[in-house]
Amino acid sequence: MSNIILKATKEQQEIICSPAKRIAVFAGRRWGKSFMVLNRVVRQCLGTGGFIYLYCAQSCPQYEEMLRLLSECQGLQPFIKQKWSQPPCILFRNGSMIYFRSLGKPEGIRGSCRPNEICVDEVQDAEEQSVQSVLRPMVADTRGAMVFAGQFRGTEDWRYRMFLEGQDKGQNRIRSWVYPTSTGYLFRSKDGQDELEALRRETPPLVFAQEYECIPSANQAAVFAYEDIKAAKRGFNHSGPVGGHEYIIGWDIGRVVDPSAGVVIDATAGQVVHSEIRPHGEHYEQGARYLESLCAKWGCCTAMVDTTGGATGGHKEQESVVGEYRKYVKNIRPVYFNTSIKEQHVNELALRLQQKKIAIPQENEALLKQLSTYEYKRKGDRYIYSAPEGNGNHDDLVAALYMANWGVTKGYAQRGQPLPAGIF
Repeated sequence: MSNIILKATKEQQEIICSPAKRIAVFAGRRWGKSFMVLNRVVRQCLGTGGFIYLYCAQSCPQYEEMLRLLSECQGLQPFIKQKWSQPPCILFRNGSMIYFRSLGKPEGIRGSCRPNEICVDEVQDAEEQSVQSVLRPMVADTRGAMVFAGQFRGTEDWRYRMFLEGQDKGQNRIRSWVYPTSTGYLFRSKDGQDELEALRRETPPLVFAQEYECIPSANQAAVFAYEDIKAAKRGFNHSGPVGGHEYIIGWDIGRVVDPSAGVVIDATAGQVVHSEIRPHGEHYEQGARYLESLCAKWGCCTAMVDTTGGATGGHKEQESVVGEYRKYVKNIRPVYFNTSIKEQHVNELALRLQQKKIAIPQENEALLKQLSTYEYKRKGDRYIYSAPEGNGNHDDLVAALYMANWGVTKGYAQRGQPLPAGIF
């Protein structure tokens, strides 16, 4: 039977060969975690006959991809005796086996096997209870090892406490490694560094710090840094335009379950001067008339209006609702969102907050709260931005703010004129 030669970087080799009982690899996206995990699985299973390996992912598609990579690898074919898709597992000729399971239903993992080692991939999405109450006992009687691979989820998180906080440097039972994406093999060349710099420009700073630089943060899913929001709390709301200043409005049209919301930015001063959430269930005509008056109040300024799905969540023709607004509002600039465009808008707002180019007075309590709770989730190669699910959380004011901010960066703001006394 032929031998298998595993190829890996020096950093990956150290992890692949580690004898520690608890191993954690916190590494940036595209560093090579999956490649490292594959190599360790193969080394453990082929290095010892009858070795039982349990690979746990957060979803079925994720572990199915790992199963496919292993079962279709040409170099492994002489060593594989049999493979099954239900239940998903691979049997090697030396009696070793790899089981693949999803942590989406952790109760189904109990009793499935007696593993000598368990790998928890994308550990940042794993629940502590699943790991401690389901997986940990499975390696207790076999004196097995556990491998965790992924990113941080904050300094208050159980993963950080378990592997980094207060770890005794003189022991070898628990080992952890932290590697930013920039140290990965694919990013060591000039082209790799250029690509990483492009990712930096296209990704909100806090997201980049967590996902690519692998830096722990207080709010692990936050899009906007707490320090940046705190620094933005300055100035006061205005009752009307200042002569010679330019203004713009961001307007998020309410849908079935959300109210409309608006944010006014003084582009000249770089400050939010007004924000509000309209009454829930307000008719579109009423909302359009109100936006008309708001634009007039701020010098007949431009309104950046979300026209995605006709502001109906995709249940009506796009122009059916926006057309109502066009009847009353003279200066509308429609904004149609897809995942990429939204990401650009969010990133631009995050950068301006980081650069302290926009002020948000304390009076805008609802807006500041929504900014502090605004989160991201990774879906494939994309990031999804929204308010946290449940507890009545909303992000309509955030949407209005990043639309208005985008208008400022594009030069769409218009000069307003002081209004006569007694108006508005």
